[in-house]
Amino acid sequence: MKKILNKWLIPICLLGIVVIQLIDYYLQKEINTALLVIVVALFPAALKGLDYQISKKIEWIFTTLAVLLLVYTLWFTM
Repeated sequence: MKKILNKWLIPICLLGIVVIQLIDYYLQKEINTALLVIVVALFPAALKGLDYQISKKIEWIFTTLAVLLLVYTLWFTM
């Protein structure tokens, strides 16, 4: 039971964040980009936890995208 919980915890939390952001966008027409940075940054770890093999190139793309979103978020919230 503990292995299943550890395996699915991050993907379910990331899915919850995405769903909440979609609802927030539908209701208020705004998205919290900081939460999207978290989703993009943790997506490769979630896939690894589910025993999917992802290439280093895809992992690098997600890391770069997370850094760019972080810079965007910091730039426009200051």
